Amino acid sequence: MTNREQENPASIVELPVTDGKKTGMVTRILTSFIVVLVITVGITVFIYDNVVQSPSLGAIGWDTCSVVTVRIPDTSPGTLTTAATQAVSDWNSAGSPVILFLKKEPLPNEDITNPPDGTISLNTVSKLPTGTDPRALAIATPIADPFYRHIVSGYILLSPEANGARLTDIIEHELGHILGLGHEPHGIMNPIMMGDVDAQHEDANFIKAVTPDCPTH
Repeated sequence: MTNREQENPASIVELPVTDGKKTGMVTRILTSFIVVLVITVGITVFIYDNVVQSPSLGAIGWDTCSVVTVRIPDTSPGTLTTAATQAVSDWNSAGSPVILFLKKEPLPNEDITNPPDGTISLNTVSKLPTGTDPRALAIATPIADPFYRHIVSGYILLSPEANGARLTDIIEHELGHILGLGHEPHGIMNPIMMGDVDAQHEDANFIKAVTPDCPTH
């Protein structure tokens, strides 16, 4: 037996044979995954930029020039009823394309943040949700349909400190958010709300601009 034949077999390294078909399949799967991921991220960013957020808007507009019921508990004190009635009247008088109709009815706490489509729930709570700006007297949450790109309902939570002469202004301001408006440097949508201000025709035109099928006058 020669020296070459006595060589230790363990020292002989054999290169693996590459399966071209398997490599190609793995490459195609990874490529498809990356393409799907990029498309998903793109769609998410588009929805966030164009549906969830919009310049000068709290959210987006309602779908039609329709009547929306503002629901308050039938046990509401007279001060809340009077303030809500005035706030609704101010928006309707300003020419809001979304006509508001106030209704007192039984409103269990669990229903406040889950209003039916076409309604806005309004009530005073013992404490605003965790994370709310401690200076806030109320919060408004429009609920939007991300596929059809319009608001379908919303709710307003009032702090116990939201009372007195400014209660109407506070409710009117929060209704503006539910109707599709963001903060503005003037008028009722000014977050500081200096002085006694009501919804104006200009505010209503902002709503018309984001409410399909509602002409701007």
